[in-house]
Amino acid sequence: TRNYLQDSSLHRHFESFTAFRSHKIRNFGSNLYHMAAVALGRAEAMICGRVKIWDLAAALPMTRAQGLVERYLDGSPFDLTQLDVAGGFRIRQPLVIGPPAEVARLIESLRDVL
Repeated sequence: TRNYLQDSSLHRHFESFTAFRSHKIRNFGSNLYHMAAVALGRAEAMICGRVKIWDLAAALPMTRAQGLVERYLDGSPFDLTQLDVAGGFRIRQPLVIGPPAEVARLIESLRDVL
């Protein structure tokens, strides 16, 4: 079974989304755990909402070492230098993390949902 991981802020968006019918969508309550699971190949990708940098920072070296990428839903790359300092270092839109091809496919599937 293919798995996608998501944070709790996004669960309402995927309840009826047909593109995920062949996947299990899970939330284990921790972006760190989700990123580790994707890096270890236990899930295809993860989607997180507008989290703050400390929700991602600990696992970014691990995911990047595995060749995973981070992309915003608009397809642009995640850039640490562009975080909203005044907004508490919150990312600007939901973020997809995973292997490049899977991230591109998922972003294309999600364009009209979020």
